[in-house]
Amino acid sequence: MPLNGIKESLRSVIARPPRCLRCRGAVKSAAYPFCQRCSPRFSALIYGGCEECGKRAADCTCFSVGGTVRVYWLFSYKGDTARGIIYFLKRRASFEDYQYLGLKLRERVAEISGVGMSFDCVTFVPRKRDAFLFYGYNHAEQLAKQLAKRFGIPCVDLLAHTGTGGEQKRLSKEYRGLAAKTRFCINGEALADGRLPYRRVLIADDIVTTGTTMGECAQILKSYGVKQVYGAAIARTPRGNKIWMGGRYVPLSEVKK
Repeated sequence: MPLNGIKESLRSVIARPPRCLRCRGAVKSAAYPFCQRCSPRFSALIYGGCEECGKRAADCTCFSVGGTVRVYWLFSYKGDTARGIIYFLKRRASFEDYQYLGLKLRERVAEISGVGMSFDCVTFVPRKRDAFLFYGYNHAEQLAKQLAKRFGIPCVDLLAHTGTGGEQKRLSKEYRGLAAKTRFCINGEALADGRLPYRRVLIADDIVTTGTTMGECAQILKSYGVKQVYGAAIARTPRGNKIWMGGRYVPLSEVKK
């Protein structure tokens, strides 16, 4: 394991003073991973509105990912606070960070679909092996484990990374879709007689950008017998110069003045 991966693994088990998930400053309690300065910024994020429809994040219905029934998300990936949170989640987050965000996502699901909303299991988007070794953990898996704990259901490793493809953030939307089709496959150990023994699955990831990664993972699960796939993410990337009209995203250049 590379040196950085070893360091991160050690940090996850050695007691250390709690740090803010946004700025890494000291916090009073690990149970709430934001300092006094960043706390109101985080609150503004999760209670803020959708960039496209203007509704609260909990009321937004304009965001969708192919292959999923619905994607639950906490905030838009826009601004320094959102970027800082995602940056540290990928690289040096603590158990308490995921514990807290798992709780907030569980609350978001209950807020949207009701407290009785249930799933058979939670799974996650796999991380490429070299990234896993470098950082020492899979951020999506950590989130999935906390969600599973909150729902009282198992967290199951249903998908595998093939090892192909580069960083998604450096690819265009077109090439993200092509890369997703080659990066993931089913985890054969999870199959029972060639099928997955789950009907309703929640798949977790830290951020949904174009939706191609989560969408492709959802299609793989459905091709092995899953009937309904839901998504859960800390953040979603705004569509930028597009707005939701007639059930799809339309470029502003196509909208009549």
